[in-house]
Amino acid sequence: MAYVFKNPSSPFWYAGFDFIGEDGRTQRAQRSTKIAHSLQGEVRENRKRAEKLAAQFEEAANKGREGRLTIAAARSVLSEITERFTGTKLEAASVREHFANWLANKRPSIAKQTVVRYEIVSRDFLASLGQRADASLEYLTEADVIAFRDAETRASKSSRTVNLSVKIIRSALETARKRGFITHNPAAGVDAVTGEAIQREPFTAAEIEKMLAAAPDVEWRGLIMLGLYTGGRIGDLAHLKWGNVNLITGMITFQPEKTKKSKKKVSLPLHPALSSFLLSLPSADDDSAPLFPKMNAKKVGGEHGLSRLFGRIMAAAGIDAMTVQTGFHAKSGDSKKKGKARLLARRSFHSLRHTAVSMMANAGVSEELRRKVTLHSDSEIHARYTHHEAGPLRAALGTLPDVSGK
Repeated sequence: MAYVFKNPSSPFWYAGFDFIGEDGRTQRAQRSTKIAHSLQGEVRENRKRAEKLAAQFEEAANKGREGRLTIAAARSVLSEITERFTGTKLEAASVREHFANWLANKRPSIAKQTVVRYEIVSRDFLASLGQRADASLEYLTEADVIAFRDAETRASKSSRTVNLSVKIIRSALETARKRGFITHNPAAGVDAVTGEAIQREPFTAAEIEKMLAAAPDVEWRGLIMLGLYTGGRIGDLAHLKWGNVNLITGMITFQPEKTKKSKKKVSLPLHPALSSFLLSLPSADDDSAPLFPKMNAKKVGGEHGLSRLFGRIMAAAGIDAMTVQTGFHAKSGDSKKKGKARLLARRSFHSLRHTAVSMMANAGVSEELRRKVTLHSDSEIHARYTHHEAGPLRAALGTLPDVSGK
């Protein structure tokens, strides 16, 4: 039976308790409770607390020997001890609770689109766990992460998408490890999946002219031209303001959603055809006024989102989206078979970016300048282009054809 005693050389109560050793014999152990003999005269109360802790020591030792000391039971004992000494309980969280807290902590510091991706991956991962999503994080294993990865693969998602999902899960669990919820990140050793990535295909100048002719209104014509002449993403371009355009200096500067966290902006000279088009639009005195009022109110995704609408413009213009079937396999794990086919378009609005790169490459523009035109992220210094920098970029953009039909 557990007991407590005073150690003459220590100000704390000591706990003595018996347990069955590996040889089957009863063994005796002594541990400091870190509870003082007397704290503000509460001698009797302190002794009772020490005796209770001694009993917990003994119970944990015997359960451990019998193989009945579960992680949850051990954490319960440690939590009570921690609370007694520090006044704070040992933190514990279920998988669902941890991912909710992790997302809440991430939201203020990452781009909106990234938040959405994190939320989707977290939701799908929790769904893959079923009821075990409400169990403690400590019960999560590498097999759980592999099962999720393989389920994503069987859904015929691209290898890039699957690997990014695992990376997000790994990041969330690494936070749990750093906070002490788990001692090992179960996603750390999960292999990536292999598979041929979908290669985006560019448009020809003639195809872009057909799409411009099929565009339902002037805003869509402007969005398509911006896609070609800036290489921007559809959401960033659709939500541009008049303050992003300087028709006097012939420059366009905007903050891509993807680099919102780093606050890096894109700043480029206007192609003559794009400059002429923008000059034809009704001007606005307010810099915060949207460049495309109707587009500004639309979302990128969804049945009536910008991406789907662009696909319909392509179809109306008779442009082949080059849809392909995909199927990928895992590098390791229990699923090495390809899943059912999933349809992906090799040509979309993002192909306008590839078109610009291809056209400039064919015109002999160096890779360095092509990167600056389509991928240029600038600091405050780069935002203030010097004539030396703007000149070569204007020349590079000048190699792109005038698709406006004028």
